Amino acid sequence: MTWENRLQAARQQHMAGQLHVAEPVYREILRERPQQPDALFLLGCLALQRGEHARAAELLEQAARLDSANADACNNYGLALFHLGRLAEAAVQYERALRRHPDFPEALSNLGLCRYRQKLIPEAAAALERALAFKPDYADAHNNLGIVRQDQGRLDEAIACLRRALALRPDYAEAHSNLARALRHHGDPESAIEHAKRALALNPGLVKTYGVLGNCYLDEGKIDAVFEALRLGLARAPEDAELNWNLSIVELLSGHFPKAWHDYEWRFRTNPELERPFRQPRWDGTVHPGQRLLVHAEQGLGDTIQFARYLPLVKTRVGDAMEIVFECQRPLARLLHGFPGIDRLVVREDDARVAARFDLHAPLLSLPGFFGTTLDTVPTPPALTVDPGELRPWAARLGPLSDLKVGLVWAGNPDHRGDRQRSMALSQLAPLAAVNGVKLLSLQKGRNAEIRQHGASLNLAELGSQFSDFTATAAAIANLDLVISVDTAVAHLAATLGKPTWILLPFSPDWRWLLGREDSPWYPSVRLFRQPRRGDWESVVRAVAQALATLAKKNPACESAEPTPRHSVTATSPAFDADAEADRALKLHRAGELVQAETIYRAVLTQEPEHPQALYLLGSLKAQNGRWMNAVELLQRAAVARPNHPDTHGNLAIALQNQDRLDEAIAHFRKAIALCPTFAEGHNNLGVALQEKSLHEDAERCFRDALGFRPDYPEALVNLGNVHERHDEWEPAAECYRRALALRPDYPEAQASLGHVLCQSGKIEEAILHGEQAVVRRPELVEAQNFLGVSHLEAGNPARAIECFRAALARDPEHAKAHHNLGLAHLLAGDFAPGWEGYEWRFQVNPALGQPLPLPAWDGSPLAGKSILIHAEQGVGDEIMFASCLPEIVRTAKRCVLTCDRRLVELFRRSFPDVEVIGVEVVDGQRENAQLWLPRAGHIDFQCPLGSLPRFLRLAPEYFPAHGGYLRADTRRVAAWRERLACLGDGPKIGFSWRGGSATAQRTRRSIPLASCGELLTVPGVHFVNLQYGDTGVERQHVRNQLGIDVHHWENVNPLSDLDEFAALTTALDLVITVANSTAHMAGALSVPVWVLTPFAPDWRWQLARADSPWYPSARLFRQGRADDWETAIAAVSAALRQQTGVGARP
Repeated sequence: MTWENRLQAARQQHMAGQLHVAEPVYREILRERPQQPDALFLLGCLALQRGEHARAAELLEQAARLDSANADACNNYGLALFHLGRLAEAAVQYERALRRHPDFPEALSNLGLCRYRQKLIPEAAAALERALAFKPDYADAHNNLGIVRQDQGRLDEAIACLRRALALRPDYAEAHSNLARALRHHGDPESAIEHAKRALALNPGLVKTYGVLGNCYLDEGKIDAVFEALRLGLARAPEDAELNWNLSIVELLSGHFPKAWHDYEWRFRTNPELERPFRQPRWDGTVHPGQRLLVHAEQGLGDTIQFARYLPLVKTRVGDAMEIVFECQRPLARLLHGFPGIDRLVVREDDARVAARFDLHAPLLSLPGFFGTTLDTVPTPPALTVDPGELRPWAARLGPLSDLKVGLVWAGNPDHRGDRQRSMALSQLAPLAAVNGVKLLSLQKGRNAEIRQHGASLNLAELGSQFSDFTATAAAIANLDLVISVDTAVAHLAATLGKPTWILLPFSPDWRWLLGREDSPWYPSVRLFRQPRRGDWESVVRAVAQALATLAKKNPACESAEPTPRHSVTATSPAFDADAEADRALKLHRAGELVQAETIYRAVLTQEPEHPQALYLLGSLKAQNGRWMNAVELLQRAAVARPNHPDTHGNLAIALQNQDRLDEAIAHFRKAIALCPTFAEGHNNLGVALQEKSLHEDAERCFRDALGFRPDYPEALVNLGNVHERHDEWEPAAECYRRALALRPDYPEAQASLGHVLCQSGKIEEAILHGEQAVVRRPELVEAQNFLGVSHLEAGNPARAIECFRAALARDPEHAKAHHNLGLAHLLAGDFAPGWEGYEWRFQVNPALGQPLPLPAWDGSPLAGKSILIHAEQGVGDEIMFASCLPEIVRTAKRCVLTCDRRLVELFRRSFPDVEVIGVEVVDGQRENAQLWLPRAGHIDFQCPLGSLPRFLRLAPEYFPAHGGYLRADTRRVAAWRERLACLGDGPKIGFSWRGGSATAQRTRRSIPLASCGELLTVPGVHFVNLQYGDTGVERQHVRNQLGIDVHHWENVNPLSDLDEFAALTTALDLVITVANSTAHMAGALSVPVWVLTPFAPDWRWQLARADSPWYPSARLFRQGRADDWETAIAAVSAALRQQTGVGARP
């Protein structure tokens, strides 16, 4: 039987589910034909079916590469990558499949789910809609679109999609699970429970569904059933973060605090956005004298108010030995100023640079665990103090009221995932208005339409729109008798102030309010009113009204049997002209009198809360001051009041953009442009937002549109210049920046960008001039300081460069590029210890360099009896150079495992016989995923990137060994090359390489045109051998024609693919002359005499002003005398070669 027939038979067995029959046939065919794409594809699909995703990825990648027309191979390769968590790579494969087969619904559905996981929600929806347009009965696409619609908050559509998926495939377990989640959020836990149970009956391995089922039972108040569901899930997946976190919530709700605080730490695994990317370690709860501790707020404003009580406990524990910095949200900054236990208060949005200067950090909600809080040991919150100046205006306004002054809050943040359950409608509070002796005052933010509709019938005075932050809210609350609120931050604020606070809770409350009690261990002044059944606010409000009536009767001012006359908090003066006042404030605003302008805007809004011009202008003023949250709230109201005003949408979009709400920002930019197509600022700002989402082509069109409508628009010119920079188009970029500066000569951002592109294009003196002017005009431009330092490095002035990098870091201590560049400057100057510290920042600059490994990092400690994994990074030259550290590791470690580029495997195994060498694929600079090779490493105690070894082993010049070569070429290949080279005749055989660098600018600076090397190539009595990788035929032919010189070349030598052969040829030579590329490293590591031609501003490893190299004793360096002066360097090498060969100087 032919192999084709065997393959077809195996495929049929495979389709029939007989995987164990098909697999050995596929393997047998691949032993005979290792590159057979169909067998690779089918075996990869089989591995995918079994959940062997790493193996599947390896096989399907080969299949897709060998059969470029196989869209299924790309799609399935994408699936394997998706399951490995490599989402960006998976999306690339799905898009490759779609380029080959545009109407491929499976690839579109997979792409949609991948984009969803990448949080690219609009792109996900678009892909899934296209999939269903091609295949309307595609159950997977309906399921995936249901997931996306749920994330968009479009629950009715989500439920419809998922029901359609189940109509097409009734036993679709995942769709049952997703429908359960959607129904639960829609307020139908009974139906959700049925679908969750059905999902688990079909597939008990759907671990996340146990969490869905547990949450449904929680909504029903069935706590024992919640614990049981979570227990079953954790029995299958003990390390599942979401299940563990859900368990912590139920434990907290049940009052089992000690264990709950420990489990509550799983929140960072369920929501990585909560985990701040600090390099500094977490605080362990002990005293670290002299160190600064940053405690940072997390989650909502109410959480910060509730848990700030732990700050005095922290201060008591550490005393004056440590400084406590507390980082809070902006609306709480004034309120918490002077709060006990805080040495310094910072605001996250404004003071990130200040906050970054710390030694240890602690999330605020982790503090209860440090103090072992139980129900009996909940600390009492310190009293909040409100400035008397804030209290007096409210006392004047509210004091004359004789009725019981009751503040109301009936709704929380609509973006909160539980807001549907915890919030209510204002109209549902109508029974409270019927209570005599009570004045109702709204503390609610937003909900203005409700207040306009129902406020008069409740005789409700509106205060909430007048609160600029929580200090203003606190001042008003301090003048009230009672606050009645649903579960919001205002409830926490009122309770912390010690004000009697009645909190209205849903049937399934947030964990902090516990179960079955009317009081709270967190707040002595709180009384809890709970729904007796899900959704029953009527019973809650009835109970509150009765309690309120009882309280009102106790008010001495309300003892009369007659209803107390009702008072208005504010009265609108008939003489007040809101429009005229808004215009007056605008004049002050334009004149820079922002405080006066804001006062008048607020006065207008007090009288007319939805005045569109005042809302727009006050929102714009808040944006101008960087108060983005306030700006969004005001401008959203302005957009509702005046929906066809393009500037309102434009400014709202900018505010949203500064809150990282990009999708909403883009929508409002588009709305502004739709209202005014010639709105140049709208086009430009939309381009900036699209750039942030990496939609670079769309962004470029926006910048060009902006300039089409307004050619003299400096900001759009700079942004278009940035686009050119991204494509390494230095001259067009420089032209954009020059035009911007011609329009606005004092534009430091444009000058800094111009300096950068001039540096990239080799115009160093001009680059430094523009960079210096930029930092003089605006010293806070950290990127400009960094670019200026790079320019000084290119000018060969590391001392000045170090000053620039330090200036950048003084303003931004976490600026990764400045740290890295500072390290390079120190290394260039030969100052190794600080140089290596800065060099470690390369992973922050380019995260693709390293892969996170689940192994402890080596810290330089003794390796006796330990195993260590050294994993290579960067290019071949770097691998060769840093491999010089391996002999020292081998001498001390029990076991050393090294990963390297596959091309180096044979050479490294021969050179380091005591090292276990694992080859990895490197494609376009990207290394094979660690999950594919890490299992081969076996047990490992420590890991270390190869480029980090010098940090411990090369701290000073005396740490560099005087080696005689640490790489060993194949002796048989070397002998063969020596025979071949001998055929060239007498005289030295000299290898020559004249090009280097990967990036365009590097390659230009480090390379020499072969035709410019005539003086060297015509030295008599020597034979030049081509060591240059890449296509050199045209250049060598030109030299042959012009000079009559052969640079000898053998087709079977390809340094790009066979480095072992290249090492043998290099060893057989008498001398190597090369620019600073990987050839120089190969020759130096083999201890072959090598003369390295370096540019005036060399790479850091060649240092400055020395003719030798600490890395390679066999190297001799020939340097440019000035930038781009290769002629002098070639002349020096030629003279040295003549002297060495005894030819003498040229006549």
